[in-house]
Amino acid sequence: MCDDIAVPIYSVRADYSELVTDPSTWTELLASLPQTCQLVEIFDSGGETMRLGVGAVGQEQQYILITPGGNGKLPLFLAVETRLTLQPYVTAPTEGEIVINFYQQ
Repeated sequence: MCDDIAVPIYSVRADYSELVTDPSTWTELLASLPQTCQLVEIFDSGGETMRLGVGAVGQEQQYILITPGGNGKLPLFLAVETRLTLQPYVTAPTEGEIVINFYQQ
């Protein structure tokens, strides 16, 4: 078995026309990650820089910035049951989508 093979474990998708995001609050994207992951792949067609946050309600912390178009594949450790949230960096997108694929290596 190759050490660099990534096994997909979960995916999340949200449509910005249906997702209410505001620069002053965090919007839940995923309540609880079902398994630990070491690699994520992010696609974002909303056209705005977004913050990906982790943490319980009211305790969210920025984890990474998501750039317009997405970040591609990133080595990123997320523990099982991690709650993921989104927040616009400046302006909220009103169309497009965000897709995040989670992998174990």
